[in-house]
Formats: sequence, C-alpha cells, structure tokens
Amino acid sequence: MHKSVLLRSRRARGTGDRQLSVEPTKKQQASLVSVGVPTFNRAPQLQRAVESLLAQDYPEIEVIISDNASSDETQRICEDFSSRDSRVRYFRHPENRGPNANFLNVRKQAQGEFFMWLGDDDWLDQSYIRRCVQVLLEQPDYALVCGKARYFREGKFEFDGVEVSLPQASGRERVVAFYKEVSDNGTFHGLMRRKQANAVPVRNVVGGDWLYVAGVAFLGKVKTLGDVSLNRSFGVSTIGHKQIAKSFGFSRFAGSYPRFSIAVTAFRDILDSPVYSHYGQLDRLLFGFRVFALIARREGFYRKRTVRGIAFNTLSRVLPPGMFDSLRTREKELRAKVASRKRSG
Repeated sequence: MHKSVLLRSRRARGTGDRQLSVEPTKKQQASLVSVGVPTFNRAPQLQRAVESLLAQDYPEIEVIISDNASSDETQRICEDFSSRDSRVRYFRHPENRGPNANFLNVRKQAQGEFFMWLGDDDWLDQSYIRRCVQVLLEQPDYALVCGKARYFREGKFEFDGVEVSLPQASGRERVVAFYKEVSDNGTFHGLMRRKQANAVPVRNVVGGDWLYVAGVAFLGKVKTLGDVSLNRSFGVSTIGHKQIAKSFGFSRFAGSYPRFSIAVTAFRDILDSPVYSHYGQLDRLLFGFRVFALIARREGFYRKRTVRGIAFNTLSRVLPPGMFDSLRTREKELRAKVASRKRSG
C-alpha cells in the first residue's frame, strides 16, 4: 500500500472567525464537519468546489482532498489552498488507485463528528452545511440530511433532482421507500453522522451509491431540505451508466441494464452487509428479494408481475423446498403482524 503525501497549512485558520448568519449553539460551534473531495484531473472544477466549501457560513469544517495522481494542475491548486487555509488537508497518491479507493480514502481521513462527500465538479450553496448540521443536531433520529440537487450543463441550469425524504419509523421500510423513488441520487452527497457513515460498506459495483444511501437510511431517517442546494455538473461526474460501468471496470451488461444489475447487487448487499446483520437468514432473504423485485420492475423486467409474485417465483426456483416452505410461513407471519397493527391502529 503506497503512502500518501499529506500537505498541511502552517498558517493559522484564516477564515475561521467568520460570523454565522444565525446565532449557533455551543454544540454547533464544537461540531466539526469533514467534507471529502476525491479528485482526478479536474483542476478548474475542483477549484470551484473547494471555494464553495471555504465560503460556507459554518466555519468548523475540514476539507479533505484525495488526489488520484492527477497529471493536470490539481496538485498546484491543492497546495495553494492548503497553504492559505489550514482547514484544507491534501492527500496525493503516487499512482491512480481507482475511484472507489479514492472515495474510501477521504472517509478514512475524516476527523469530524459529521461527514459528507462532494464531487470535484460540484459546488454547494453557502448555507448548505450549516442547515444540514442544524437538522442533525436537533433531530437525533436522522442519519442523513441533504439539500436539493440542481443540475447544470456548461453553467446553464438543466433540471432539479429527485428529492428523497424518508421519515418512516422502520429501517426496512425506509430502504424500500428509497429504492422506489431514487433516481439521480444527489442524496449520496448529504451530511451524515460519521459513525454511521463508517458503518456502511462502500461497494465497488454499479449502483454502489444507491446501496450506500440505502444502508445509511436503514440506520436512521433521511431528509431533503428545500432551502439549500447541491449544485451538480451534469455530464461530468453525472455521466451515463455505460460510461460509469466502463470507467469502474464493470461488465457491459451492467452498463446496458443498470437497474437490473443494481437489483442483483442490492439483493446481495442485504444478504451480506453488516448493516442488516441482526436479521435472520430467512428475513434477509425476504427483504432482499422484495428489494430485488422492486428495482427489477423499474428496469422493465417483470412489468406485469407484482413485487411479491416476482420474489416468490424466483425463490421457488433457487431454494430447497424445505427452506422455501419456511420462508413462505415466515412471510405469512409478517403479513399477519402488519395487518394486526393496522387494525389496532
């Protein structure tokens, strides 16, 4: 494993005395926010991203840049930022380690109570971090808070992303609701509690960002704020599924049928992720196939079948008869419990 080069500023925090636009609590003042910015050969866009972070009206942040051996002006720009503002921490890999490793590196280096990723070609509204911190401090049952995603092409606004809010009391139902409505997944760039962010694996698979947000949503509620925005460059970090599959080394099938591929990986994730480990084997199978069928239908597969029908048709073909019968019995018990709660409620 190669050692990274860490460049830190020796100067005092230059913008740390900026007054917040609203009076923060003492707890807010003590809550450090870590923002990870993985980057590779996007020097002009990276400069805008970092400037938007240093201009936040919540000054208690650290900006962690992980450079995947860029050959453009990235190193010079990052060294300049780190020399002028001690909140910037710059790591440079001697060779390109791939996108997934770069994302993991910024999370590993984070020291704050809260953590988020920012794309190197994206930028934040000035109050984005402050507003997200405010909600997380006031509502401890929330695991992730984000602003609405707005997409731009060459500086021109194109469209708003899908706003995802998951207030359900059950982690299982939050995961199902997320997979029903997720699309562009700007939610991935929301602010999280670092302990929970570290508990969820980052999968190097197509739709890995979907799996990640689903895991965080299982741990706590999710909210999208309407008064602040994550501004995204459409066509750069938001390239199509085929290009993403190629750049990450995924199969051509994954690029051609991304949602069906995500359905398969989401099923596997529920079976083996530590996030869902307190469920028994049969419960995880039921949960996993429910999610699989839900996503597969969104791709166009099984269009005329119900989610439950898809799941049990598939299970009947792949499981031993005894296990399948046990699963059917368990599913009926769960459905009876849900029906009983509805009647009593």
